[in-house]
Order: sequence, then C-alpha cells, then structure tokens
Amino acid sequence: MTKIPAAKSRVNESISRFKEYIDSRSESEIKVLTFFSLLFIISLFALAPAILDVGIDYLGDSDGDGYTNRNDAFPTDERYHLDTDGDGYADKIDAFPTDERYHLDSDNDGYADKIDPLPKINEYHVGIDKINDADELYQVAKLLHGNEDYEEAEKYVDKSLSTKYQNKTQSLKNAIDLALKDYSGLYAGAEKLLEINKNDSLALCSKGVALAGLHNYDEAIHCINLAIEYESNVSDIDIYKSVLEDVEKHQSEYNTQKSTKSSPQFYNLRFEDLYAGGYVVYVYADTYGASESLANTLAARCASGQVTSSKYDAVVVYLTDINTGIEYYGEYKITDYYS
Repeated sequence: MTKIPAAKSRVNESISRFKEYIDSRSESEIKVLTFFSLLFIISLFALAPAILDVGIDYLGDSDGDGYTNRNDAFPTDERYHLDTDGDGYADKIDAFPTDERYHLDSDNDGYADKIDPLPKINEYHVGIDKINDADELYQVAKLLHGNEDYEEAEKYVDKSLSTKYQNKTQSLKNAIDLALKDYSGLYAGAEKLLEINKNDSLALCSKGVALAGLHNYDEAIHCINLAIEYESNVSDIDIYKSVLEDVEKHQSEYNTQKSTKSSPQFYNLRFEDLYAGGYVVYVYADTYGASESLANTLAARCASGQVTSSKYDAVVVYLTDINTGIEYYGEYKITDYYS
C-alpha cells in the first residue's frame, strides 16, 4: 500500500537539491532566481497539507463506509460521505444540499434560518395557539397575506393586535379587511390610525376607500384628496390619484344606476332545495344597494312567482351587495310548517 511518508521523503530530497543549485549560482543569477524561489516555496506550503498529511490513506477507507477516502467528503465519519455543495454539512443533514449559502431549516418550511423571519416556527402548520408574541404573529399574518390567504391572515393579525397594538399591524389589518371587502372593518381601522396621526395619508386613503365601499362617495373623495395633499412621496401621490379616479368612476356608475332603475336588478340568481323544518327553497343573488329589507322583498317576490310550487313552505334569501360583499338575510313563510 502506498503511503504518504514516501512522498514526504521525495519532497525533502527535492528541497535539498534546490538548495545545492542555489549555492552553486553567482550573486547576479541568485537575484534573478529569487522571485521564482519565492513562488516555489509558496506553492510548496500550499500543497503541503495534502502531500504531507501522514494520517490519511487516500486509496483506503478509513471509516469503513464503503467509500474510499479520496471520494469521501467525511473520510473519518462513517455516517456521511457526500457534500454536494461543499459547505461542510453532509447532504443527509443539509436542508439545502445544493446551495452552499444555507444548510439549516429548523421549522421545515422551505426557508433557511438565515432568511426566515420566524426560523423556529413553520408559518403554515404550527397553529395560532402556539404563538403568543405580537411580532411573530404579525410576521405570520404578513406572509399569509402575501399568499392571498386572507381569512387565515385575519386570525393572526387580530391576535397580534389584541396582544400588542402597533401601527404596522393595524395597517396590515386594514389591507386584509380591504381584500375581504370588509369596509366597516377598514373604516374602523383607518380611524384608529388617524387618532394617532390625523395627517396619516395612507390611513386617510384607506378611510376614503372604506367610505366608497359603503356608498358614501362624497366623503370618500374628500378623504382621498386630503391624502394627496398631505403625502410628499410622488409615487404614493400617483397611487392615491389612481384610487381617486376609481372612486369617482364608481360614484358615477352608482348614481346612474339609482336614477335609471325604478326597481333593483338581481344578478346570478340561483336556487337550492332543502328540508329545514319544512320544505324550503334557498335563493342566492347579487345586487347593488342590498339590504335586509330588499332580501325580504325578494323572498316575497319569489314566493308569489313561478319559482315556487305548492310543495314549498318557505323562501329563504341570501342577498349579496356587489360593492361591499356584505350578505343580507331575508325570508318569506308560505305555510306554518316552516319554523
């Protein structure tokens, strides 16, 4: 078996010969050779660890794992042999075996601990009951909002606010309410921020959007104009102006609809039969300006129309406002069997 000491002996012999060669040269020749001598010595030291390491037999298998030392990234540890990214962590224990920048992912969520805002928490599986820190709850809500999982995000942001009120958390809550078309919630959240700073341009714009969703267009436009007035960032001003244009457009459409239609129009009408203390036909529809009264009106209209027959005991209506997304309940009893 070839051993490293033999190589070490040959290196020592080469050094001795090189020294004899230098001694035999004239002073002027030595000056010329000095630069090359330094290169030789530097190269020798760089190679020394590999050449002179007498503890490793590169053709052998020191740890007996079936991989020769030459092909084993961990020649003295039988548990591992492969390190694809060369980061010093075996592929078996490296969460990112092809990326030398990272190796650890404590919560197994696919994000390395170095870039994970919550390295100990798997954002999507740990469960809200296990998190009690307001900032961690905020981070989870933010991630869920980014993934458009708004209903789940709302749970985390609400708990974060109840644990510790922060402006950034309230702003995130407003964004979630907007995505869910909860304009009443958005209005309340904007008001909280304005209590802290009445010139908060983002809060003013949020309040304006909420008012528009509730069909209070004149007040909405006033709030958004204030946001434009108080904002100094040009890009944000452009965003607020774009929002203002949308609100004015919705106002025009809403007013036109109110003036040209003597009776409300119902869209996406759909029906479902169900026995619930009597035979009931459930009616689902969308409209502008929905209300509980209008839902009851639709139920009565359906009960007296062709959509029902003598087998039905009641009509139940779920009427959704197209602008706000708010659902209203209405019913009309046809017989006494429905309770």
